[in-house]
Amino acid sequence: MKLKNHILISLILTLFTISANGQITSSPYSMFGAGTIEAPGFGTNQAMGGAGIALPSGTFLNSLNPASYSGIDSLSFLYEFGAFMKYTNYNSSGSNQDRIDGNFNYIAFGFRVNSWWASSLGIIPYSSVGYTIDTQGTIEGTRTTYNRNFTGSGGINKFYIANAFHLTKNLSIGVNTSFLFGSINQVETGSDNLSLSDYTVTTKKYIRNLYADFGLQYAIEKGKNRYSLGLTYGPEVNLVASYDLTLVYNSTTYPLTYSTDQKYLMPGQYGVGLAFQRGYRFSAALDYTLSKWSSASFNNSDIRTQDNSRYSLGLDYTPRTSLIDRGFKKMHYRLGGFYTGSYMIIDNQPINSMGMTFGIGIPLRNNRSMLNISLEGGQTGTTNNNLIRERYMKIHFNFTLNDIWFQKRKYN
Repeated sequence: MKLKNHILISLILTLFTISANGQITSSPYSMFGAGTIEAPGFGTNQAMGGAGIALPSGTFLNSLNPASYSGIDSLSFLYEFGAFMKYTNYNSSGSNQDRIDGNFNYIAFGFRVNSWWASSLGIIPYSSVGYTIDTQGTIEGTRTTYNRNFTGSGGINKFYIANAFHLTKNLSIGVNTSFLFGSINQVETGSDNLSLSDYTVTTKKYIRNLYADFGLQYAIEKGKNRYSLGLTYGPEVNLVASYDLTLVYNSTTYPLTYSTDQKYLMPGQYGVGLAFQRGYRFSAALDYTLSKWSSASFNNSDIRTQDNSRYSLGLDYTPRTSLIDRGFKKMHYRLGGFYTGSYMIIDNQPINSMGMTFGIGIPLRNNRSMLNISLEGGQTGTTNNNLIRERYMKIHFNFTLNDIWFQKRKYN
């Protein structure tokens, strides 16, 4: 691999490390549980509504199904990194607030080990926390009120190593082995203009655990057409949490003991996808994912959980694939949509999400690497019962860098 690629990878890793603790969300719904669960998939999937359980990795990495990595070419070494910017309007009871968030959010690598084995590794966000809430409390036994502020930050990251295996010409299986880690932080402050002294309660929750999920892809090719089925499964697991709780009152710090045993559940998950491809010019994917959130619970009588479903549909089209074509004829045009039923019911209201996506893939000079840009518009939540509705526009930026490895050079 060329020296400039080594430098580029080092730069990407440095930027990702610097931004690892940056703001990814400002959603008030991220205060519940492990935070806002991040949508799956990398650049190409994001532009296709998050669909792709049945699509193989090839010119891009498909993290939706570990079996997909068997589609990586034997001479290719793929590395991807992504970033985003998001504008959100929050509306509740006629009040509006606008926020802008952005960050680097993942980096991943993929390569073929031999003719029947391919691997990928990377780090991606699993959940994110970021909120600021102002409210009022009442001093017990009095009518005196005081101001309270809750600020949350952090989230859970996933470092994964995936392996995919060709069992037959048409059948591949894969396994993701992951280490989840991160912290969820909340700072509560209280103050008034009377006799109550200011106080600050800081809660830091350190979360970690190992996890494994599995996938399968089966494909049939007829001429230029490829029909494929994808299946995924992830078992339910509780994440291990440790706590650091402190109180600052009258400029004195007091260590506290966390009295409740709060569990952070990764639900059991089942996914199925169908895909159709015609050569390299057209792809269509349809996914359904079921997450078994009904096993989770919150320490709040106004919140209950239920199993939730996600539906995703996406298309990818390029007018030309010839090496001699240039400009708009070589670009990929992508379109998609999704609907996610809520796993949280707050005050008898589901917090559903839906959205549309549109994106383009711009081939770089060597026709193997690609810059992907996509726009996602959607809505989460409702204004019913004084809850909060989020309407957002999100821009995804993704680089897929495709280097040629293991090629023997011939000399005359």
